[in-house]
Amino acid sequence: MSGQYDDKGRVCALIGALAALWAAGAGAEDNLVLLNWQGYMAPELVERFEQTRGVRITSAYFESDDLRDAMMIQTDGIGYDLVIVNGASLAAYAQRGWLAAVDAPRVPNLRHIDAKWREAYPAAAEYGVPYFWGLIGIAYHADKLSHPVEHWMDLLRPGPELQNRISMIENAREVTAVALLALGLDPNTTAVDDIRSAGALLAAQRPFVKTYEYLELSNRGIVSGDILAGLIYSGDWIGRHAEHPEIAYVVPEEGSLRWVDYVTVSSASRHQALAWDFINFINEPENARVLADFVQFPSPNRAADAHVPASARRDPVRFPPPEVLARCRPLEPLPAESLRLVNSLFAHISD
Repeated sequence: MSGQYDDKGRVCALIGALAALWAAGAGAEDNLVLLNWQGYMAPELVERFEQTRGVRITSAYFESDDLRDAMMIQTDGIGYDLVIVNGASLAAYAQRGWLAAVDAPRVPNLRHIDAKWREAYPAAAEYGVPYFWGLIGIAYHADKLSHPVEHWMDLLRPGPELQNRISMIENAREVTAVALLALGLDPNTTAVDDIRSAGALLAAQRPFVKTYEYLELSNRGIVSGDILAGLIYSGDWIGRHAEHPEIAYVVPEEGSLRWVDYVTVSSASRHQALAWDFINFINEPENARVLADFVQFPSPNRAADAHVPASARRDPVRFPPPEVLARCRPLEPLPAESLRLVNSLFAHISD
């Protein structure tokens, strides 16, 4: 979990917005507050649950895992009922006391979840229900670059045509891990020299980076051509590519990162039973299919996958083939001292 946040203005603004939600009644007995990525929940499922249960679900959004961590730190996890948490952060969230243990009797649809995703990270089986999974890759304008992007170094040690035309991700851990992969090093290393080498590579890349804002959240970026290459989560590329086929996607030959997001219930929630009911609701087979179709990431819900058309199953981005998955690794929780070094180097670079 990140420990350094220079952009405190955005955090304060988001916290203020959350306070306004509660003041408007989002903390009432018949309401849930979901902390989530934007565009990561199917509106029709929210509406259906609200109508069926006579409740209201209000969403608060974060723009990066690091920003979500900052929001949780600022509030000590208070103010949210449901939180989307990346697997590498689950154990730290649980240690801070922010997460309620999974209430399995209220979530009988756990039977549809593939067990490998429930056990993919420390604390996952006890504190989270797998939501979606995917890979990190590179999106790039194939029509505007002189050669295809095939390696991490094409992004991290780029040619002049990418000067000030790259977007990264505001996530210290993921960006550092990508740099480690580019250098042929373990993305989960705790070796100080390796982490500093990754930091030096990212510092050298800095003049080529226009923004550390996630490009999926910025229409002015990859779509307009203002940005020519950037990090992207696999499922987000699918929606972009459908409208803009000139935007290509690659998982570099050196391998990449495999991630899993989990939907969790806040230990501070006053409506935990209702929150678990919602998690059970979105994992009903038909609802899980609707959600997967909306989000376009691979679902850990086996019932959802069973309804995916054969044409979609042939999509190597939505359903990466075994040879691609074999060269992708999950991020593992780092010791505090290693994480502090990662955060410190990234904060200096991205400032």
